[in-house]
Amino acid sequence: MNNAYSFVREADPLKKIDSHNQYICVLSQQTIECAYFIRDYAKNKSFWMRTAMHILSDVDSKIQQYMDKFLYLISGIQGLAVVRTEITVLRALDDVKEIAAEVDLNDMPYAEGARYDPEKECLPGTREQIIEEICDWINGDGDNRLYLLTGVAGCGKSAIAHTVAQRFDKLGRLGSSFCFDRSRQSARRPDNLFSTIARDLADLSPQHKRSLWYIVKDKRSLRTTSSIREQFEKFILAPAMSLASVGPVLIMIDALDESGDEACRATLLDVLAHNASALPPHFRILITARQEKDINDAFRVAKHVFCKSMDSLDRASTANDIRKFIVAQLAGVPVLDRRWPGLGWCQRLVDKSEGLFQWAFTACQFVKGKGKHGRDPCEQLQIILSSAPLSGSLGPLDQLYHDILAQLFDVGDDGLRNRFRSVMGTLLASMEPLSISTLRSLHQENEHSQDVELILRPMGSLLTGVSHESIPVHALHSSFRDFLTDPRSGPFFVAVTHHHRHLALACLRLMKANLRFNICDLETSHVPNRDIPGLPARVQTAISAPLAYSCRFWPDHVLLSAVEVELLNEVCDFFRDRLLFWLEALSLMGHIDGTATRIMSLSEWTSDRELHIFATDASKFITVFGPVLAQSSPHIYLSAVPLSPKRSTVTQHYQKLYPRTLSTSIGGVDGWPSLQLTIEGHRGVVASVAFSPGGERVASGSWDGTIRVWNAETGEVVCGPLSGHENWVTSVAFSHDGRRIVSGSKDRTIRVWDLRTGQMTSASFHGHNRCITSVAFSPDGSRVVSGSKDKTIIVWNSSTGDIISGPFIGHKKAVTSVTISPDGRRIASGSFDRTVRVWHMETGQVISTPFKGHKDTVTSVAFSPDGKMVVSGSVDETVRLWDAETGQMVSDPFLGHTHEVTSVAFSPDGRRIVSGSCDNTSRVWNAETGEPAASPFEGHSHWVTSVDFSRDGKRVVSGSHDMTIRLWDAESGEVVSGSHNGHQHAVTCIAVSRDGKRIISGSDDKTLRVWDAHTGELICGPIEAHTDAITSVAISPDGRRVASGSWDTTIRVWSSETGEDLCGQLYGHIEAVASVAFSPDGRHIASGSYDKTVRIWDSWTGKVVSRPFIGHSNWVTSVAYSPDGRIIVSGSWDETVRLWDVRSGQTISEPFESHEDPVTSVAFSPDGKLVISGSQDEKIWVWDAMTGVIISGMFERHTDTIASIAVSPDGTLVASGSWDHTIWVWDMESGEAVFGPWKGHSSRVLSVAFSPDGKEIVSGSDDSSIRVWDIGASLDEAEMLASGPKEESGISPPSLSEHSTRTIDDSQWTLDRGWVRNSKSELLFWVPPWARAGLWFPRNSLVLSKHLTKLDLARFVHGTSWTKCRG
Repeated sequence: MNNAYSFVREADPLKKIDSHNQYICVLSQQTIECAYFIRDYAKNKSFWMRTAMHILSDVDSKIQQYMDKFLYLISGIQGLAVVRTEITVLRALDDVKEIAAEVDLNDMPYAEGARYDPEKECLPGTREQIIEEICDWINGDGDNRLYLLTGVAGCGKSAIAHTVAQRFDKLGRLGSSFCFDRSRQSARRPDNLFSTIARDLADLSPQHKRSLWYIVKDKRSLRTTSSIREQFEKFILAPAMSLASVGPVLIMIDALDESGDEACRATLLDVLAHNASALPPHFRILITARQEKDINDAFRVAKHVFCKSMDSLDRASTANDIRKFIVAQLAGVPVLDRRWPGLGWCQRLVDKSEGLFQWAFTACQFVKGKGKHGRDPCEQLQIILSSAPLSGSLGPLDQLYHDILAQLFDVGDDGLRNRFRSVMGTLLASMEPLSISTLRSLHQENEHSQDVELILRPMGSLLTGVSHESIPVHALHSSFRDFLTDPRSGPFFVAVTHHHRHLALACLRLMKANLRFNICDLETSHVPNRDIPGLPARVQTAISAPLAYSCRFWPDHVLLSAVEVELLNEVCDFFRDRLLFWLEALSLMGHIDGTATRIMSLSEWTSDRELHIFATDASKFITVFGPVLAQSSPHIYLSAVPLSPKRSTVTQHYQKLYPRTLSTSIGGVDGWPSLQLTIEGHRGVVASVAFSPGGERVASGSWDGTIRVWNAETGEVVCGPLSGHENWVTSVAFSHDGRRIVSGSKDRTIRVWDLRTGQMTSASFHGHNRCITSVAFSPDGSRVVSGSKDKTIIVWNSSTGDIISGPFIGHKKAVTSVTISPDGRRIASGSFDRTVRVWHMETGQVISTPFKGHKDTVTSVAFSPDGKMVVSGSVDETVRLWDAETGQMVSDPFLGHTHEVTSVAFSPDGRRIVSGSCDNTSRVWNAETGEPAASPFEGHSHWVTSVDFSRDGKRVVSGSHDMTIRLWDAESGEVVSGSHNGHQHAVTCIAVSRDGKRIISGSDDKTLRVWDAHTGELICGPIEAHTDAITSVAISPDGRRVASGSWDTTIRVWSSETGEDLCGQLYGHIEAVASVAFSPDGRHIASGSYDKTVRIWDSWTGKVVSRPFIGHSNWVTSVAYSPDGRIIVSGSWDETVRLWDVRSGQTISEPFESHEDPVTSVAFSPDGKLVISGSQDEKIWVWDAMTGVIISGMFERHTDTIASIAVSPDGTLVASGSWDHTIWVWDMESGEAVFGPWKGHSSRVLSVAFSPDGKEIVSGSDDSSIRVWDIGASLDEAEMLASGPKEESGISPPSLSEHSTRTIDDSQWTLDRGWVRNSKSELLFWVPPWARAGLWFPRNSLVLSKHLTKLDLARFVHGTSWTKCRG
């Protein structure tokens, strides 16, 4: 180093050569870098300790690198070589092994564009003292790790920080810079600050990258965590502590006050103030911020923090710097010096600035011509210099704003002043920044659209975007908006609230002039919005920016306006004439979210009865048909209007305008039902549901192992599926801010998820040794509470997963539910031990004795909003309310459910309680009286597992074993009336009489019913047959008797004509009877049971005629007789099929083993030579009954459990029904599909049977309906085609001998999440939730349902003809 500088001194003339200056500059930078090494090597004890692991030769090699670099630079100065000018920077002594961390770090959140801006640096020669002070602090070895620079807006603190950042960036010592910005808060947030800094540090130093990689590799959830504290500890602190570092590393954070409100930045402030001191001494964090109280309080008493206020800077020095800045800014305006020689004008500007650089910047902009046209810079400057302070206490910025505006606009001209207020009022009242073009369109209502340009164009010194047509206009500095909207601005004061009325009227009239039917000229109704080619471009062309703004925000402006006649008339006119056009536009733009809520608010905006009725109905219309609006705009007209309730105001008003749509010939509803939305998507039981704090989202956890978050208006997935759990998800809950979800699982872990990234915020929480049954967030989001089957409760740190307290031990059996009191101090829990307990959150002490009263397992608990009561639900079918302090019941049990209560929740106001039950219903109760507050919510086809209230108390969400989520109107809504004849719950089993005249059905509702197979009339029943769900029915060969099996372990025999019990209860099985079958002669009944046995009974006496057939190792699920009655075939959960000799009870062959999951259904072929079996493995096998050899099979088309199979009377076809909601018909011999999939049921198909003539198939489903499918017409048509189609048809005849798969276009409807599609999967129409289970499909010859819906399609136009729906 010495030799290098000796050469430079001797070669002093070389400095005059510009080409050498850069080398000398680099030489000085390299010297600084080398000095860092020497200092740390010689003085810093921690350096010696941290480098002890490095051998001397390693240190020597670093020294050699410096020596080589100095020689290299000297050769460049001598002109002996052209050398690169970057310096050698040694940041760590660690050797770097090659790693592939770059790709792996890319998924860490990163704030693009947040680094410092070189254009914002201080003018050279200004702010030198404070900059040098900060640089000395960075280079020094003091203990302060953090330097906080505070000051008022516009004082220049950011420029100082950007200057320092650039200086250390050139030295290779800038670890990261992060500039918060209020206008970009969505992209630059506290929760991506440290992840951004970490990635910058990794780019700066290979050693740091390696260290960071070792911490985060194979931990994607950690890399994407949103926990601020965890990010600092794992991304910043841990890698830094593991390195032997040399020299300073600067981290610059600018405008900390713009990182969010106090609540958003609280954790960040705490981490910076109290954790930054743990960083190694060479780390330096420079922060700038306004003097906000929470920021000052956080850092004022923190250790290792130096606080500096801009107010403490020497005023003379600041004034001199502003003088230099002004001179530099106006250097290109020589006319000023000619007018005022010697810069006489400059000091007066400096004096007026009062130390604010923002004032100087704005003034210079004005002088340079960013102001009123027609004045030269001297005139502009004179305006500023000659302005006199106003009376009052205006600050310098406010004074400057006033002076500039006063020169641009004559305050004495009332007309001009009003125009100014009108234009600026529109600008300031708008819901988002608007361009001049859009503002002009919104001002055409005033017949002064030219005012927009006249007012805004001259304001370039105060506003951005004023010189462009399409760039949004907004204030250069937030202080200008503050000035205009405060009365201190005097004649320029803009009362923003007064301008919402103008904008509301402008929006409404703009929509009146421009909205129309099929605004984007869509060619077909068959294609959803997302699949329309070029739709975004078409939308942009058809829906201008002003019209788009009007559609999105008119309700907001109306709600912020006072009610008056003109505006009220326009709103009423809108509902009468343009409601559907508006919804179409929102659908095409993708802005449906929140629409229903805002329209409902309009119903409360005025006391006008007509508007109240129309808006209320429109809100319900939007809520129910949200999926239509979100997915396909043509179906607003084709589906939503015609299928709305008959008394709907929207339907009554608009349906006559669109006559060529479908209509309801049978069924339909009069008023809006309670059921608003059905959400499908999970592939397993929906075990838990929860509303987000705002009510706009619903989270669900499922036995399919995933968590999903849904839009509560449209039913679309907005986040997920979130995968990671290795078993069922049993419980989910939102954090109070709605940004995270906690989930518990049967895999014994708890996970916390960031909803913005869809990733875990930390590693999974481990501590319980059995299934997690329930999880909850504390109100402040800092803790998670969990309950488990291991009988314990644990309190966790929600960010780190560390156990804070627990496990709490007290329950004698599994904990089923936990909840946290609103004050966050107590935990309530329910248990299999039939008690409720309340615990102290911190200590785990039980606050009072266990709450006793339930007679069975407590399944769910919840605190009231005031924390004074606890509600519980139980297997004993009751809901109970307890005093949270004493444990005493405060009312009698709430009675009404007919099966176990699974879930309870309070409404936000504490006045109502909702409960879900295994009786498939949810109920809302008056919390004070225990009386029902609404009719039961009926719609789920299986047990309700979980319920929750929205935060406004207006909606209830429920999850179910039927794998759906449903949303209900909690305050109003009608029960969908239907036939009293239909089953109330799942139709589990079906049989058809041999003469084909009767259909027998059994159900989870414990009843049997006998139906006329042709008319659908109920012949007999409902027969209250059993005390539990019916699993199987069979009809005797003569058709006079019906046998039934049940979960109640009994078999019963009934008269099919009268419903008379003929034999009493047949007892013998000790577990559920899964299947019954009559022998061919009708004398005997065979039964299979979950007790693993097969039994034979005398069908007349009810007596057992032989000992149990024992052999299966698990449940027997299905039995059937051979046609000669000598053999019984059985299928079992042990995955085998067995054949039994009826006389001996012995198996006649080895078990048939090929299924990979439980066997669910078995049958014989009509000739007895074949056995057919269906299974949960989604396969069907055809076996040789004598040898057990597979003849054909697989039959693979189903995507879920095959629940039932049936063989056609001629033995050529096999029908199968599945949990995937479909029915397929197969060729027995080849195993190929003949027909299907038939998608008509809205839930699992549980049973199928052929009619005696083989032309119809009857199916029963979880959706409580029975359907008769006509396959005769299909077969006839296939035969006709096979005999010779018309040549011009272009249809190749299928081979009937091979039963090739074919589809019938007009009758091949499928039902997919409400959408009815044709064989090409094109959209035909959308069916509301209440009409799906009983919807009559073209292929159905009969539908039996308590809610039957049959549509008249005679006038229905769709596809390319859809626009003809208008009258």
